[in-house]
Amino acid sequence: MTTKEADPSSFLQRLLDERGQTCGKKIFGRYQHPNSTTYLAVARAASETLYLALAKEKGRGGQSEKIWYLQHDHGCTLRDMEERGARRVLVALRYPLARILSGINRRLEGNAIWKPSNALFYETFGGHEEDTKAAESYFAAFRNESDPLHGLAYNITVCPYCMNFILPYSFYLEGSLGLADVAFLCMETLEEDYKAAILRWRGGGPEAKNFGKNHHASKHSSSNVSMLYSRFSEESIDWVERAYASDIALYRKHCPEGFSKYDRTTTR
Repeated sequence: MTTKEADPSSFLQRLLDERGQTCGKKIFGRYQHPNSTTYLAVARAASETLYLALAKEKGRGGQSEKIWYLQHDHGCTLRDMEERGARRVLVALRYPLARILSGINRRLEGNAIWKPSNALFYETFGGHEEDTKAAESYFAAFRNESDPLHGLAYNITVCPYCMNFILPYSFYLEGSLGLADVAFLCMETLEEDYKAAILRWRGGGPEAKNFGKNHHASKHSSSNVSMLYSRFSEESIDWVERAYASDIALYRKHCPEGFSKYDRTTTR
């Protein structure tokens, strides 16, 4: 069968345009203090971990520090946070293919099956945690416009609050008002980077508390690089590297140690 691969340079932008703006469903207020600290809820990039961590820190920096953490909305951007008064924002960085596989694994595990998009994914692309071909089946259908399942794969991805792991970092960061001090955290050194950012913003004071258990973590790790690459075809991996080139550049800039694990130019 002849495949018609979606152009990586325009495909994600078309998806974002069709998806539209979704921020606001889980926003509970407005920042009340210039020292307000929050995070971007980038899907499958430690978003719940940061939510829980900031919940522990509320008020520990004294009355002058009002940490506003009650948001866990994957559709909210840096600009959205700035417009609500945030001036200190945490952003966890993760390699694109690892984010994508983490999101797929969560759905293969049957999580949030009450969502129609997750139910369709589960029924169509394997529905078994041990199905090592499921990730490629979904992603091949998603990127190949000639695939019989492309329409389904695309539709369950583009709908609001569906498959948020597919959103690139450009969605979250572009259009910023430049008002917030952004601290980038690397997945490989997440807790260390988080504590350093909180300590810097506080100008000293109590060290941030240790991370707790993340109940949204996938049971199947996507941090094993050999396993990660084995779940996708060479064509899909190459497509991700082209479509998410700006994400990879951002990750490489701020997380060179982590990037070195994924750099295929050293192993090809």
